[in-house]
Amino acid sequence: MGGGIMPSMQMMTMMQMSFYWGKQVTILFSEWKTTTVGNYIGSLIALFIVAFLNQYLDRLTSSSSPLLLRSQRSVGADGSGGVPLESKLGSKNLGTNEGNDLSTMLQQRRPCVVTFLITALFFVRVSVSYLLMLAVMSFNGGVFLAVMLGFALGFFVFRTDIYRRKESSTPIQLSAVLHC
Repeated sequence: MGGGIMPSMQMMTMMQMSFYWGKQVTILFSEWKTTTVGNYIGSLIALFIVAFLNQYLDRLTSSSSPLLLRSQRSVGADGSGGVPLESKLGSKNLGTNEGNDLSTMLQQRRPCVVTFLITALFFVRVSVSYLLMLAVMSFNGGVFLAVMLGFALGFFVFRTDIYRRKESSTPIQLSAVLHC
């Protein structure tokens, strides 16, 4: 009765459940196996770079994003468009409904593009983060250290300037910048 279950269990491969050190590791896919020291070190460097660049993507999708700051300057912190609409259009008759519709369209066009760009970057950043998490789940000590050091150095390079900003600086009003 139970004989049919046992052979199928023996054919299953067990996943590593504790950290180990060694050059032989399978990272993410069965095709990405390292068997030599060169393959292993190359894979660790690649994982380090991906984790490092992931912090840059994190910076681009955060509230201190250079994309948002640039968009805020062009839109204006209050959503007014930065530059008076009269100077953009060369028209004095903006009190009509036509002018208000055109004004709204001009104010909203650029922030929508920025919003979609940041959303696409967020999708890429989160996808890469989950792939890095799965790579760490290989439980290889070198893979773990490469990813964590990449995250740490990326944070140091791309994110620590956020904490050095003066408190007197004007905060970004996301509702004005990200409104579609």
